[in-house]
Amino acid sequence: MQTRASKPQPPQLAAKGKSQPQPPQSETEAASHHEHDLFQQPPLRGANAFSLPPHASASRPFAPLVPPRQKSVLGIQAQIEQASTKGFNPKHVSLFAGGNPLVQPQRQLLQRFNPPVSPTPATYRSAAAIYTLTLSAFHQYAQEQADWATSPAPNDIPLVERRVLQHILEFARTPDILTGCGDMTVQSIKDKGIGGRTRQLLRTYSRAVAKSVPTVEIEKKPTIDDALDIAGVLEKLERSPGGPVIKTIFNQQSPDASLEKLVSEGAVDLFIQYVRSCRPVLHANEGSEIRSFLAFLSQTGGNPLMYHSKLRNVRNFHRFEQNALERLSQNQDDTSKAKPLALILHSALDHNGAFHRDPSLTNAITDSHNLTLMLEGKTSLAQVQPLLRPLARRYGQNNRISQVMIAGHGGPRAIELAGSVDPATMAETHDDLDLDSPVQAARSDRFFQELLRNMDSGPQSRIVLNACLTAANQVPGGLDPDPAIAQTQITTAIANSPSLTTHLQDLATQRGQTVDVRGANASFGEGAALIDPVTGLFDIIAPGGDDPELTSDKFAYVRSGWEPEGALRAVLECWASDKARCLQLVQERHNSRIASNSVWDETIINAAYGIVLANPDNANLINQLANNVWIFAHSIFREESTKDECRLWSLSGQLPHSHSQTIINALAGTGDWTSHAYIRLTFRQFEMMQTPKAASRTAFMTELGGLPCSEADEFVNIYRIHAQLPQLLPTPAASPPDASRLKLALIGAHQGDTGAGTPSEAYLKSVIGPGNHRFPSGLGVNGILSGLSDEQSILDAIGLGSAAAAAAAAGVGSVPANVDLDQDGTNDFYVEPMTRQGATTAQALNVRQKPSTTEPILGSLPRGAHVYISGRSGDWYSIEHRGGIAFVHNRWVRLARPL
Repeated sequence: MQTRASKPQPPQLAAKGKSQPQPPQSETEAASHHEHDLFQQPPLRGANAFSLPPHASASRPFAPLVPPRQKSVLGIQAQIEQASTKGFNPKHVSLFAGGNPLVQPQRQLLQRFNPPVSPTPATYRSAAAIYTLTLSAFHQYAQEQADWATSPAPNDIPLVERRVLQHILEFARTPDILTGCGDMTVQSIKDKGIGGRTRQLLRTYSRAVAKSVPTVEIEKKPTIDDALDIAGVLEKLERSPGGPVIKTIFNQQSPDASLEKLVSEGAVDLFIQYVRSCRPVLHANEGSEIRSFLAFLSQTGGNPLMYHSKLRNVRNFHRFEQNALERLSQNQDDTSKAKPLALILHSALDHNGAFHRDPSLTNAITDSHNLTLMLEGKTSLAQVQPLLRPLARRYGQNNRISQVMIAGHGGPRAIELAGSVDPATMAETHDDLDLDSPVQAARSDRFFQELLRNMDSGPQSRIVLNACLTAANQVPGGLDPDPAIAQTQITTAIANSPSLTTHLQDLATQRGQTVDVRGANASFGEGAALIDPVTGLFDIIAPGGDDPELTSDKFAYVRSGWEPEGALRAVLECWASDKARCLQLVQERHNSRIASNSVWDETIINAAYGIVLANPDNANLINQLANNVWIFAHSIFREESTKDECRLWSLSGQLPHSHSQTIINALAGTGDWTSHAYIRLTFRQFEMMQTPKAASRTAFMTELGGLPCSEADEFVNIYRIHAQLPQLLPTPAASPPDASRLKLALIGAHQGDTGAGTPSEAYLKSVIGPGNHRFPSGLGVNGILSGLSDEQSILDAIGLGSAAAAAAAAGVGSVPANVDLDQDGTNDFYVEPMTRQGATTAQALNVRQKPSTTEPILGSLPRGAHVYISGRSGDWYSIEHRGGIAFVHNRWVRLARPL
């Protein structure tokens, strides 16, 4: 006989003891479980969808098709038993029509299969009742009544409605859909149609709500129409500038930088046009890109390409005010050399928007003393350096540049100038002016030499470093406890590794040029004037009397500086050169706060100065403060307090905890501490890591309780505080559970604290209780999650996505039945719910009463038969068959691509 037959073998072969026939090889090859897009036509084909006669749907699923035949061959029976107990063996043909010696069907109470089940009342709803449910409620109903689609009268569901509901449920059970659409009614989704376009839009929307892909992280919308509208916008923006980019640049916490703001201004398509044509570097992470673009669009009369062909050496037009762009456009055509040439070298990168649309820069560009040009947005120093000489010769008096401003984020020994951002990963590539890296230092010096070579020499020649801390000095750690030795170490370190300002000034002096190089002692933001309106000279002048010693000598900054890091760096440098004078100034400042300074910064300076006064000979501690105090200062910025960006973690081991706590205690008395919950939550986590005591844990949980899950998740770092979770999440949980503990456990599960023995999972399972697979109904988990995730996703994460999983996890003996196989009003069988479509791949596939090769055959399905799957039991699918539920082996069913 053939090993692979074109049709089923006659059943007599088995009865006469002949060798067992093999499945046709083509059927075995077709047994792949891969998913394919099977259906070119809509799957619904009317009453004959299963190639059955019209009367078949009325047939009862337990009626045998042929008279029973007694088993007579022990070898075959042994193999059948093996298949039932150990899984499917491809040599067996009992799955195929004609290949099985039929057994006598038994009408006794249905046997329990793995897992054992406990009977439950069968509850069926009509189509009309289902349409009133939310999508989440429909999903839950179908979990508890997996054979809902074959409900008997009076709740029987017409075939057309059944197919519509099956398609909706299949869609609901795909990833993220319930998170985004769970509150929508089934009726609202039906009304919109679950066709390809609606389906794709709702999937796009749900992914954004679930934050499962890089895109704008939106909140749930009140209506399905709103969801579809915003999804259409997301699809456009995900194509250009791309999902990772828009995830970064939109700030949904800020109404003027949100996706909704771009939509309400009618600017979506204009933004995309701007991105595609001008290729700006978009990466500021707190909304500046959107605010700046909308302001730019308003100033240009809605024309985002106004300067695209006008300004050859500017890339990020939206970052500058129109008056600046207009003057730059005019100046590049002016080769009269009637005015001194002032050149601005502007960084391509600006991670926090600090340089966006700076009116002080506009004033510097439009000042009438100079002809000002700008090079901006270059990706490498090699793109900038060759342009210096041609610009000097074309525009400069005496073929020289009179003044230069380098604008970019910086520090004591580096300033950003060139670079790029990969839109696929948001990874930054830097080509900075950097003295710390030997390779980059050599490249930077070549750049500086070329710059000085093309600059004028004299009292009007100036270089201004428009960046933070470029005049501050940085000293390595490990200073000697002996003050005299430490003083020598500090002065030597500064001489060997000077600040960027000092280094550039030294280069000019070595060349015999008179060039005044100016940098800042501290950090500063928008508002500092960048030009003296009387002289036309570039400068850094603190606004309105703020931080007046920003560019003064270090002793003046010790006494009157406003910025914590700059002040402490000045303290260290002055301590090395004149310790007594320095400590006197520190004492004076400690005794009299500067009332006009930021309360937050002034509090940090005052607390740090107190630490210095208590340890006047400890240069190493002063240096630790200088290197780390900025972390406290920056923690007021929300984007730097998130779980991923929070710099407080880096304080561990860098600054003695007692001194960190001194500063934290001082900050706790400020108005910013009182008014910003994220600040308190962030610092309480840090305290808990440093002093893992009951009091610190209680303080952390108190702050956590005051924030919704979706916001708290932004700042809670489960990985960092994992060692504290067993104490924070004790089991068994109280009933009802503590609100803060439940919130923390949900955040933990969302952040991946799942698996055997993990505190978050153990706590949540304790809340749910042994043998259960849902949270208590009155707990309102979806409301507690506040859009961070949804209840089903949390259950899936902790391994309780189904009743079977819950039973296995809890080690209990049974799960609630969810299928009424004999339709007597009591659920007597359990399947793992699923909603999918598929097609048979065997030439003739047996349909079984229950999931075993020993069960009665109810019929067979030809190759390509379309099946609707309601669940899974081991290696078997439960399918809709003749008005009830029956089973086929999943090896010969190819799943359609999910909706």
